[in-house]
Amino acid sequence: MRLTKSHDLPWRDWRNRKIGHSGIIVMPPAIIRRLMGGPLIGFIQALGAGNWDLATINLGVAVVVLLICFPLHELAHAVTADRLGDDTPRMMGRLTLNPAAHLSLIGSVLFLLVGFGWATTPINPSRLRGNQHVSHAVVAVAGPIANLLIAVVIGLGVRGLVATGLVSTPTPAMQIFVQTAILAVLINLQLCLLNLLPIPPLDGWTILKGWFRH
Repeated sequence: MRLTKSHDLPWRDWRNRKIGHSGIIVMPPAIIRRLMGGPLIGFIQALGAGNWDLATINLGVAVVVLLICFPLHELAHAVTADRLGDDTPRMMGRLTLNPAAHLSLIGSVLFLLVGFGWATTPINPSRLRGNQHVSHAVVAVAGPIANLLIAVVIGLGVRGLVATGLVSTPTPAMQIFVQTAILAVLINLQLCLLNLLPIPPLDGWTILKGWFRH
């Protein structure tokens, strides 16, 4: 799912100074082949082939990304910016767990169709306390850290299921659940690692600028 990236894009307000953090995720080739493209396309194709298990996994992946990965990644940016003095996310209603506040309509539709999409969080770096570049870097790194923590939590949950022996003789429903959970771990790890690449407009670029300008 998305060359995972969280990046800065210009957001124009009346002072033309707002910056938006935005996340993008691209599925690794193996997962793309497994899910046959974007989750919605994969879901439709799996239904057409009568493969209900794969259809359910596609649906689960869409839910995980759009309701967990994207929103929590952007919420981490928003909360960190707010704590560092920029109230832009608060004024824009982004300090919420409501996915609708973080998702982009176009980014979400593209993700469902082709496995590539984004979500956004507007911030104004000039309002951040301390060294602006360092504070901006802290805001940028919050998104990847959030996805890493999500991956750890889901991974520990799967490990717990294995430890209880519930997956030793799994039911079809349990198999689908575990496969979706494993994909969720991979997606979040990808979102974390690729966002840290020092390539604009990924979060890693903002982090690198903050490091060198410190």
